Amino acid sequence: MPTDALEDLMHQKAHAQKSRAKARRSKHHRGGVPPEPADAPVLRTAWSTRLVPHNEFMGPWERCHATLVNDARAYRATGRPQIALLGDSITESWRGTGLCRKLGRCQGVPGVLQATLGARWPQPTVLGIAADHTQHLLWRLADGEEVCRKCVGSVSEVSRRLADGELSPAMASDPQLAFVVLIGTNNLGRGHTPEETVAGVVAVAGTLLNQTQGRVLLNALLPRGDGNKRKKAAPVVGSAADGSPVRSFSPLITKVNAGLRSWAEADAARRVGFVDCGGPFRRGEHYVQRELMPDSLHPNRKGHELWASCLTAALLDHFPGM
Repeated sequence: MPTDALEDLMHQKAHAQKSRAKARRSKHHRGGVPPEPADAPVLRTAWSTRLVPHNEFMGPWERCHATLVNDARAYRATGRPQIALLGDSITESWRGTGLCRKLGRCQGVPGVLQATLGARWPQPTVLGIAADHTQHLLWRLADGEEVCRKCVGSVSEVSRRLADGELSPAMASDPQLAFVVLIGTNNLGRGHTPEETVAGVVAVAGTLLNQTQGRVLLNALLPRGDGNKRKKAAPVVGSAADGSPVRSFSPLITKVNAGLRSWAEADAARRVGFVDCGGPFRRGEHYVQRELMPDSLHPNRKGHELWASCLTAALLDHFPGM
């Protein structure tokens, strides 16, 4: 075979191999493996920041994580029950922020926190970052060199720089601290299956149980009504009057919540509780009350009032002495 033809053939084979490798990396849930497993600590990659350029997203995310690390370090045991709220943007709303920057849709929510949960358990610690998945919360909780041993992929300089975790020694050693966890809806939104999402939430709860003396209140995922905007993730559940498909996250959320409830109820040591605060937010099977969730995903001030009332009752019911 002539040299030029041989080189062309080799080039074509190399190109084909690269194309197949790219396809393997991208075919999540078509027999492939998610680039970010839900149940292992993962520093955010471009796969989970796809709506914003990765390099633009990570700067604010890193600074927000550093802020939460400092808040965790400031935690002090008082000998009385206290709470820490962990999660994504819905939890971060208690701070009035998104990625630790003031956010209009959160107006009035920090005041709700102080008037409700904060009135019974003063100065609750809020550790939520917008858009995070279970694997990102696991990464944020990891401490020191542990994150470098447990995280997925190579350890970047960013990993080393942000290795301090949001689970401080004072928090870990306080048996009076209850961790309130709401995480996982962004996993579904990105395409993780309900089973993967449950595994991720359980991994978060397991981390808290294994590394602290506290208790864990797992929240059921709240309903969301943005299925038609997330066509790749939300399954078709029916047809509209004009014949267009109606998509909804409800079947996925129902499966996740059933898995979380089952896992929590199997806790023999009674350090885990489960609560479903989603009732007031639902409108029918596949929609939400827009007066409580104007964007169909995030509770507003009134929604947080209802959520706080539900959490208070659940904490008192599951953990006597709270």
